[in-house]
Amino acid sequence: MDSYIQFYRGEKTNELMKDPSSFMLLTQIALRARRTDSFNVKNLKPGEAFIGDYRTIGLTQQQYRTAKKKLEEWGLAKFEPTNRGTIATLLNTDIYNINIKTNNGHNNKQVTNSKRLVNDQITTNNNEKKVNNVNNEFISKKNKNYEKGF
Repeated sequence: MDSYIQFYRGEKTNELMKDPSSFMLLTQIALRARRTDSFNVKNLKPGEAFIGDYRTIGLTQQQYRTAKKKLEEWGLAKFEPTNRGTIATLLNTDIYNINIKTNNGHNNKQVTNSKRLVNDQITTNNNEKKVNNVNNEFISKKNKNYEKGF
């Protein structure tokens, strides 16, 4: 299943990029993290990823250990060792937002960011209605007086 993740540009991202090993590990976690809580063989929850194959992102075992330690220290991820490998959990969306979806049909996407269209009907308030009613009454009285000959 293909999907998108959001990558935030900013000061925290620029700082993380100064440490390529940590940046690559966090990227691997974001790409692999579960977005839904649907069934999966490894029993991962949303935001969790199964990692441990550090060579696929070009790291040595020592670089991998150091990157894990730094990501935990910085509050970006936490790691839980298992007998099958390591489960990594994204802790925030400061760098990557994986758009986790829940089973209740809601997701964390913004509904819209478009502005109101120009041709939308403008909401009127009671003051405008009162002015129109006064004008209509005035015109009505004037017409009645005209018909009477005044």
